[in-house]
Amino acid sequence: MATLVRPELEHAQMSKLAGPALRQQIVEMLTNSSQCQAIFECVNHESGEYRIVLHGILDKTTEN
Repeated sequence: MATLVRPELEHAQMSKLAGPALRQQIVEMLTNSSQCQAIFECVNHESGEYRIVLHGILDKTTEN
């Protein structure tokens, strides 16, 4: 798996990524984190819309 670099994160526009690309970016970020949490904020049962907040600390070894 590719190493995630912090400057890449600063320029990432994850809201514009398609499902598979967004999923890959999130997996890489979580894989390269020393700590992480996911908070399931809400779900709209009528529309199926949901909100998840990710909070974590990237490993220092991911910096170049």
